[in-house]
Amino acid sequence: MTGRIILIGSLIQGVLCGFSITQPNNLEVLSGSCAFIPCTFDIDPEYNNDLTANARRLWYKNGIPYQKVFDSRSPSSGVLNGTIFGNALDKNCTTRFHYVTQNNIGRYHFRLQGNNKLQYNYATLQMNVRDSPPKPKVSIYMQQQEVVEGTSVILRCSVKMFCSSHPPALIWSTSTIVSIREQQRQIQSDLISDLHFTVTHQHHRVNFTCMISYQLQNRNTSAQESMTLHVQYAPKNTSVFVSPSGCVLEGRSVSLTCSSDGNPAVINFTWHRDTEGHLKHLQTGPDLIFDKTEPKHSGRYYCTAHNKHGNQNSTTLMLDVQYAPKISQSSCSKSDIITCFCEVDGNPVPTLEWRLSGRPVVNSTSTSIFQEQLGDTKFRTTLTVNQPLTDTPTLQCVSGNSHGSASQQFQELQPPPSCVDGLSLLAGVVIGVIVMLIVGIVSLFCTRQNCKPSQTEHEDSTGLAAVLDNEGDVYVNKSTFSSTEAVTHHTSESLHYSSINFTNTEAASGEKRDISLTTDYSEVQHHAADATEAKNISADSKTNQSTPDTMIKSTEDTTYENII
Repeated sequence: MTGRIILIGSLIQGVLCGFSITQPNNLEVLSGSCAFIPCTFDIDPEYNNDLTANARRLWYKNGIPYQKVFDSRSPSSGVLNGTIFGNALDKNCTTRFHYVTQNNIGRYHFRLQGNNKLQYNYATLQMNVRDSPPKPKVSIYMQQQEVVEGTSVILRCSVKMFCSSHPPALIWSTSTIVSIREQQRQIQSDLISDLHFTVTHQHHRVNFTCMISYQLQNRNTSAQESMTLHVQYAPKNTSVFVSPSGCVLEGRSVSLTCSSDGNPAVINFTWHRDTEGHLKHLQTGPDLIFDKTEPKHSGRYYCTAHNKHGNQNSTTLMLDVQYAPKISQSSCSKSDIITCFCEVDGNPVPTLEWRLSGRPVVNSTSTSIFQEQLGDTKFRTTLTVNQPLTDTPTLQCVSGNSHGSASQQFQELQPPPSCVDGLSLLAGVVIGVIVMLIVGIVSLFCTRQNCKPSQTEHEDSTGLAAVLDNEGDVYVNKSTFSSTEAVTHHTSESLHYSSINFTNTEAASGEKRDISLTTDYSEVQHHAADATEAKNISADSKTNQSTPDTMIKSTEDTTYENII
């Protein structure tokens, strides 16, 4: 008890009189490793002459009683074998105990023993012995506010060395292959390793692990620490996918979804459609939904992802809406040649077949088929029939693909009657009416003049006679004259002349018609009678074709009609 009082008194006296020590208050060591105690001391100046280089430097473990564990004069014979550095004149008390265990936990103090009265116990420290090493510290050295793609960073791993003479091994590992430059060094009692590299988006959420390994006297032990790197970057890997996948049928619902990788996460999307080379903005949002697809929705789509570091376009997705054939237009033109066409649209591109009375039509001398492409899924096919049809057939264009079929039927394929035949028939009717009128007029004149019919080849009950001469002229009158009488007969009556032109044509089919007539004009001339002058007949007309002429003569009031 008296010794303890003396020790406490001497410590107080040391502090008061200029004795001091610099050492850690707490020392943590690893079981099986060494314990390194950095230490310096000082003494009161009045004892400087008592301090020699060989002054004893001792370590005691506090307890009852105190236990001397180390003596500088016999460093290998104590409880703790070790080395004390320098000499007493250097005022150095740094010590390394080579091997410590859990039994060495406790409080220790340094004691200096010089000449004469120089004997002093300095302040204590606490030694703690741990069985396993602590984890290293991993951090971003001189961390910026944000780690952005393209910038340079330093990852630092630091660990406290329990024994500087036997430092641990330090190893970096990562889940990705990166180009890294490592720099390792000791700073005081710490072992530090720095990784230098330029970050990319591939480093985002990548774990970097620092592991320390100790080789102890009786065992090996290790510890490690990991860090997840967070890198901010513009959108990457932007893509579009369609749901449901596979064939998109007309009328079905389909959705396009845009996805992108970015940090911060991408929440702004813009949809575009490339239509016939022109860019069309559609809407924003990650999804583009068509509740009921139509053929017009087919096209190339892509999206753009945005965040604060930039934007990126996705690859293009082709939305292919498939549908059964549709015949959009059809028509026939009918003349001597029949021409019909059909326009059909379908996806996949459909086939088209012409059927005449149920039988397929192919290219031949009498029929020809021409096809013209109007778009990716649309085309027109034209059928030409080069000869008249002998009956009234049915004509169809029939189209089909894997999703259905469509057809169009054409009616009344016979060409209309020829315009020439119709006009000829009409002219014949007109001429017939005119002839009947003329005959009636002649009969009226003959009745008034008491005309007598002559003996001719043709005579009817009315007294009219018709004579056909060598030139094809027909003379009709109440009475007939001989050739001489016709020339020399004198009458005081006036003469009337009438001229009519007509054409006898032949039908396209070769059928003979009685009269086919086209009359441009008719002329009637009135002349005074002249006994000595021969009666002349003048007629002018325009016709399409020449036919035999007919002349009608009268005895008294003679009317001449010449029909060509």
